[in-house]
Amino acid sequence: MKAIGKRIGGQCEYEVDVRPMDGRIVRLSNTYYEDEGVSQYEAMTMLFREAFRNCYSDDSWRLRMRGALTDSPSTTWLRSPGTAESIATIETIMEHVAFVTGLDPLTVRLANMEPGSSMATLLPAFYEQVDFKERKAAVDRFNETNRWKKRGIAIVPMGHPIRYFGGMNAWVSIYHVDGSVAVTIGTAEIGQGVNTKVAQVVAHTLGIPLALVTVKPHTTVGSPNAFIEGGSISTDVVAYSARRACETLLERIRPVREDNRTAPWEAIVQMCYQRRIDLTASYNTKQTDLRGYTVWALCAVELEVDVLTGQVQLQRVDILEDTGESMNPLLDIGQIEGAFVMAVGFHLLEELRYDRSTGALSNYRTWNYKPPSARDIPVDMRVRLLQKSSNPAGVLRSKTTGEPAFNLGVTVQFALRYALASARRDAGLPIEWLEIATSCTPEKVLALTGTTIDQFVLH
Repeated sequence: MKAIGKRIGGQCEYEVDVRPMDGRIVRLSNTYYEDEGVSQYEAMTMLFREAFRNCYSDDSWRLRMRGALTDSPSTTWLRSPGTAESIATIETIMEHVAFVTGLDPLTVRLANMEPGSSMATLLPAFYEQVDFKERKAAVDRFNETNRWKKRGIAIVPMGHPIRYFGGMNAWVSIYHVDGSVAVTIGTAEIGQGVNTKVAQVVAHTLGIPLALVTVKPHTTVGSPNAFIEGGSISTDVVAYSARRACETLLERIRPVREDNRTAPWEAIVQMCYQRRIDLTASYNTKQTDLRGYTVWALCAVELEVDVLTGQVQLQRVDILEDTGESMNPLLDIGQIEGAFVMAVGFHLLEELRYDRSTGALSNYRTWNYKPPSARDIPVDMRVRLLQKSSNPAGVLRSKTTGEPAFNLGVTVQFALRYALASARRDAGLPIEWLEIATSCTPEKVLALTGTTIDQFVLH
């Protein structure tokens, strides 16, 4: 933690004019500032701009991007860089508009939705599926009868843009001895399941059992010119490369297979070897090979705040994500769960503290830096994949799942604001918009409750 660059800090200032009857934005001016540290090594402004519209119509919006060089350490890209900040910003604006106008946040979001957007249909349906109206009423009843425990609930839609850049290769080799297949790809397996999906694509394309396919460890010998692993595109890119390499091999094998239609795979491979047919092929995906698309997702969060300690417990989380025709539903659900819990750490737990006299990071171990642990995950977490969805632009009509769910973590922040509003109302504070940022640790939550020592009275 001492050596590696940290996530880029950001701040937004916005002005909004809306139609009071439905919250439709008629003018939006947003200025985004990011702290790039001592060097403009990896700015997020381009990524922020790409995702800012989310699933809304942005015809009357103006976005300014400002990067600041400061005396803080250099920063770096971290999961969903820029995109998470961008979607969090526009969703915060929607929540703020709803607060000022007194409208339901759902009404405001639907009023600003892009005409014909898939989200215009998905959001109302999701609202009903998670029983949001009934649960919100139950939350309000709970808050009315409890002074030192408060609950909050919120819902957020997301349209995550996937754009392709750079290229990655795949090298597929078939062994004549047993018909097994070895694959090397231009990206590393770091827990995202890329090796599993590539093996599935190879087995499906060649028409062989998955057990015959092995994905070898990534090396710079097999993939010397691979691009960076990021943007949730790596699995798509190498899976596409592997499929194209397999199609090349199938074309070479086709004459032998046509002459021996009943022969098993192992025999076909052996005959190809005897005819000196090259049983290795590679492909390097180009930027123009794949078309971008949008990952649609929704999240509903219900949480409980201990007003005496500032501790937050996620009672229930519902996530619906569009994965197209998922190649591996269990793997995709795991990715969605992991990305969301990582975002919980970003919004609630993980705070960087620097020594003001030296600039050194002062909390760099788990004694004083708290990533999410077993008791921080939701008590009830329900992840569903959108059914009857297909993605013509994706590999085998699928969609990626790596980063999109991370952006849904801001739902936690909105549910927290709802709970704190009730606590502050009971503390005698006026009803006002509450500014909440990331790294909202228990200490910060406790300070936001508005509780004073004279309120600790036993009756």
